[in-house]
Amino acid sequence: LWMFGRDRAPVEAWINRKFASEPAVLAGNMMALAAGHAYAETAEHSAEIPQFAIGPAPMEDGDYRSITGAEALALGVAAAGELADKPILFASYPITPASPVLHYLARYGELGVATFQAEDEIAACCAAIGASYGGAIGVTSSSGPGIALKTEAIGLAIATELPLIIVNSQRGGPSTGLPTKTEQSDLYQAIYGRNADAPIPVVATSGPEDCFDIAIEATRVALRHMTPVFLLTDGYIANAAGPWAIPDMAKYEKIASNAAPAAPGDGDAVKRAVWKRDADTYGRPWVPPGTPGLAHRIGGLEKDLHTGDISYDAKNHQAMTELRFAKVASVAKYLPHQTVEQGPTSGPLAVVGWGSTHGVIWRAVEAARKEGIDAAQIHLRWLNPFPENLGALLSGYARVLVPEMNMGQLATVLRDRFEIAVEPLTKVSGQPFKIAEILAAIKAAAGVARAAE
Repeated sequence: LWMFGRDRAPVEAWINRKFASEPAVLAGNMMALAAGHAYAETAEHSAEIPQFAIGPAPMEDGDYRSITGAEALALGVAAAGELADKPILFASYPITPASPVLHYLARYGELGVATFQAEDEIAACCAAIGASYGGAIGVTSSSGPGIALKTEAIGLAIATELPLIIVNSQRGGPSTGLPTKTEQSDLYQAIYGRNADAPIPVVATSGPEDCFDIAIEATRVALRHMTPVFLLTDGYIANAAGPWAIPDMAKYEKIASNAAPAAPGDGDAVKRAVWKRDADTYGRPWVPPGTPGLAHRIGGLEKDLHTGDISYDAKNHQAMTELRFAKVASVAKYLPHQTVEQGPTSGPLAVVGWGSTHGVIWRAVEAARKEGIDAAQIHLRWLNPFPENLGALLSGYARVLVPEMNMGQLATVLRDRFEIAVEPLTKVSGQPFKIAEILAAIKAAAGVARAAE
């Protein structure tokens, strides 16, 4: 009765590599593998004992390794620095479940990554902003309570129009809450959680294998638009592991940044050159202090739209507020259109998710479709702004079900932006959804839809 039907040669090769420096451990593992194989070959068990044959996974060819979300995110941050040809400063304060990203990045000094464990969350965020001001890529990280402390400093990054990556490894809350349990309860905090009208692009990773690319994408947006970017992950993703296809970095597009302008000489012309924004991205030139001929003022007080001088002018403040919103909205022009992961592009039911609910929604929708339920799955990566076609796509479904590990935050944002009826499916137990929970909600929604017909 074979419980393990794979060729032993690759397993033996892996054991030899893994324990090459520990001969006794290597020998013990080899004997255990051989003993298990012999037992399966000689044991006389009933053929009625259930057996499950697991076929090859539907994965593209390539070299794979197991990776956690935290490690993949750290590698993505380091790779973003390489693609941008900029040094990285990762400034953080220890907090569960965000700390592993700091631990991993501390090993990557040879890749141009500097790490700074600050005395508190505010100092960590301000240090990252200082790095960006100096021409490096500033990255800061925390969980919900720490992000709350960083809020004023994040507003400073918005006001100064500097790139900053803010990683939020979400956990159960509020306050200290459930440090070792997972939730998706910081979406409101990322989109709305600052004083005044202070919009920020928000992107969310869907699993450990997605964290590498999401870090690069967040950095690309931050440098192109000269803005802070929120990158949302959570405790489940940070600690979970999955297969990751080792990427060919030669296939990644370099990350461009807005170069400093030529020094015009005249004082007023210098100010205007420093604050002249790109017509498409609204990103200003990146001018580190000490750039010859481009000395300029920068700070948290409201500034003149064109010169950067302190301004209390009413019309100017209106214009600056509109600029900040236009900058975030312009990100949508560079996003791919939202796609449907499985199911029809219009129909009776769409199940819309974000973040770590991806896998469980996939299985639930797959199971529902096998039972004849006409359901579709849509998983969102960008949460602010949304892809330009999302509103039209969602309007093609009679019902929209949104499972999320909070009390309905994405559902609220979708209603706000698109004025569509959204049905939340919420869970805040500190544990991920089960496939059966989402499948039951899909069946209930489909049953109501059929009754209405």
